[in-house]
Parts: sequence; structure tokens; C-alpha cells
Amino acid sequence: MIWTAQKKKHQTLLLFNIIFVVILCASSASATEISNYYETQGPSFSVEPPSRIEFMNTVGNTVNCIAHGNPVPNIQWLDKENNPITSISKVRHILANSSLHFPPFAAEEFRQDVHWSVYRCIASNSMGSIISRDVIVKAVVYQHYEPEVQNPGGFIGSNVLIKCNIPSFVKEYVTVTSWLQEPNFNIYPSLEGDGKNHMLPTGELLIYNITKNDSQKIYRCRTHHKLTQDSIVSSNAGKIQLTEMRELVPPIMNDKTVALTSRVGDPLVLACVAYANPKPTYRWHTTRSSTEESMQHMLATGRAKIKDGTLIISAVSKTDNGLFFCTVTNSEGSETLEVELSVSSPLTASVQPRVQTVNLGHTADLICSTSGFPKNTSIMV
Repeated sequence: MIWTAQKKKHQTLLLFNIIFVVILCASSASATEISNYYETQGPSFSVEPPSRIEFMNTVGNTVNCIAHGNPVPNIQWLDKENNPITSISKVRHILANSSLHFPPFAAEEFRQDVHWSVYRCIASNSMGSIISRDVIVKAVVYQHYEPEVQNPGGFIGSNVLIKCNIPSFVKEYVTVTSWLQEPNFNIYPSLEGDGKNHMLPTGELLIYNITKNDSQKIYRCRTHHKLTQDSIVSSNAGKIQLTEMRELVPPIMNDKTVALTSRVGDPLVLACVAYANPKPTYRWHTTRSSTEESMQHMLATGRAKIKDGTLIISAVSKTDNGLFFCTVTNSEGSETLEVELSVSSPLTASVQPRVQTVNLGHTADLICSTSGFPKNTSIMV
């Protein structure tokens, strides 16, 4: 009887130990699951692709999209209809690191659906998905271009504007960086010029109070292609065609309406040039949508000045959005230039809070804050 009682006691103790081990293992597994749960993380971009990619067909380009999270996110590229894209021989490759690569291609291999299109990348894991901003891709097929300098006319004592014409097929990518008055006098863009020569920020060359000596000078423009990095000087040279006849001429303008876009804080130079004899006078006024600041106030505070008919604004403000008028008058008549100025400020958007923990089945409130103008609507996606 004593042996039987001890045996039962031993069996009971053994059973208790087994149950304890099972409970301990279960608790350990539960702790591991909880630990893994808190270590998991939804995807977030460490490198989000830019909003715009432009490149020459002779060079190609690569767009990177990198995201981190736990589990490691899967990267996929979508087209503008949100359909997954695939590699296409010679024109588009998805690399092993998930980057989108556009190799150099011949002009005849250009495909508008590939090379002028919109893409987005999406990063996904078991915790969720995030999608990038739209990426506008634009490949440009190389074409040689030649800038051309005009030969403007003018009377002695008048102002003359010399233009450098850029062919339309490259105008989007080419800027005039300087003017060369031969043989070796360089003129660069500035807010007010040097008293005689004034290269405007928009690329034209304004020459004040021309003389016979000015009509003997030769001018060439120097341009820069932002994609090829080529610098090209015009092969043709421009000269002022001086009118020496003494007949009276009312003010004549080549352009009577001009539309310009400027960003807040940028300087702005508005040239007002007319072919006229005798030399005309210039008057600037404005009918902007905002009446907070008159032209007189702009001049009085020094934010703007008028130099021989040229309106110079040191820093554009939001209130400058609207119409500016330059009226040119002499004894024979008058003419008016209308400038429509559109002022913009870069758009930015942010979502608050950046991180929010929400119980399943409950609602989450996100606030989208935007700045900049002009803007139409704010869209949550």
C-alpha cells in the first residue's frame, strides 16, 4: 500500500510538471507572436521617385523607388491606368533592385506610350501598401538647333530690344545665358543692366538710347540646353537697323499683349519698347485683382522702379497677380502694351498626423494641409 501511494504521488508530480511545461511553452509562443506583431511595420519610402524625369534619348535615365518595412515590401511599377508594367526590350527595363530603367535608344525606337508617359510605384507588404506621387517621364529625341538673332530697327535716342529666337522644338529646354558684343564683350542677365546694355532675365537684350555707334556693333546670343548641357553661340549676328530719316512716326509696338508667369520672390523686368519719332514718354499703371498696393506705392517704397520705360520689380509678391499697362506717347499718338502677369508659389501638401494607431473597425481622422497658389482642390487618395 505504501509503494502504491508513492507511485501515485510520483505520477501526479510528473503530470503537473508536464502541464507546467506545456503552459510555459504556450506562454513563450504567445510572447513571440506579440513581439513579432509589434516588430512588423507597414511600408514607407526611403527614396520616393521625383515628380518629373526628362532625359535625352542618347543618354537614358533610371528612376529609383526604395521602401522599407517589415516584412520587406515588394516594389511594383504601375502605368497611368494603374496597371502593372513589364520590361520591354530596348526601351524599358525593371531592374533587379526594382528601379525603372530607360536605356538609350535610337530615334526610330521612340514610343510615346513608354517615353512620354506617367508612372507610379507601389510598395506593399502584409501590413499595407503605399503609392508614390505621379512620375512624369519625358524622353527627348536629340535634334540640332541654331539660335537666330533678330535685326531690330530704331531711331537715334530710342530704346531697342534684340531677341534671340530659339526653334520651337527645343524652346522648352534652351535658355539664353548671355550676349556677346563682338569681339569680346560679354553681357549677362541682371536686374538693371549697366546703363547702356541690359540683358533681361527672359533672355532679350535691351539697349538704351541708341546712337550711330551702337548701329555699328554686332551681337550674338549664347544659349544652353539643359538636357544635353550644350552651349551654342548663334552663327548669325544681329545689328541695329538705324532709321535716320526725320519723318514723324507715332509709337509702334511689335507686341501689344504679353502673358508672363513669375514666382513669388523672383525679380521681374518688364520692357516697354516702341518704334517712334520723336522719342516717346512711358507711363506704367496697373489693374491687378488685388488693390492693396498701387503702382505709386510700389515706386515710393522702392519695391519697383522705372528706368527709361522699363518696369523693374525687385521681388514679385502675390498682390502683383493681374494686368500691367505701359502707355507710350509722343506728339504723333500713343500705343499701349498689356502685360498679364500670373504669380505662383510652389504647392506643398502634408498629412497630419504622420503616424496614427487605430483599432480595427474604428475611424481615423487625417488632415491634409496645403500651401502655395494657384490651387484648385485638395484631393485625398
